[in-house]
Amino acid sequence: MVDEATALAMAGATTVVAAMATTAWDSTRDAVVRMFRSRETAEQHTVQGQLTAHDHLVRQTEDTEQVRQILLPVWGQQLETFLSRHPDAAGDLSALIARTRNELPRAEQAWVVQNITASAPRSTAFGTIHGNVIQHNHYGSPTEATSAETAPEGESEDEAEGDDGARTPEGSA
Repeated sequence: MVDEATALAMAGATTVVAAMATTAWDSTRDAVVRMFRSRETAEQHTVQGQLTAHDHLVRQTEDTEQVRQILLPVWGQQLETFLSRHPDAAGDLSALIARTRNELPRAEQAWVVQNITASAPRSTAFGTIHGNVIQHNHYGSPTEATSAETAPEGESEDEAEGDDGARTPEGSA
């Protein structure tokens, strides 16, 4: 299950990456640098350099969508790591997201992804509006179900799938 900090980090990443190469970029970059500076002074110059380099990549390519899709998990991880060390920054990141989304040009507002996550034991479903699903966390290997666990109710383990995928009693396929 995706926790609140991970969802906030991905929303922040989506917003920051969408702002690259737009009129909202300078204020967004400055807000991200201020957020890091207030908590991690040693990281501030590294983050500022990354932001500048990534904005340059988006500006220099013809396929900005592809570059943004590549940068999205990078910034998702960067912000998730930052929030794990500084949970008190969640409010600052939320404010940055709201402010930046209002400043984005119309085309980039449509690019900002709305993430939808639902989960149940041993499963998670992801959906998105106006974008691709990017899953970057792996919380462990799913356990393999035994044939008794996977057999539909009322069917025995002796029943098997036929060549066409239909379940048939063993020996009659």
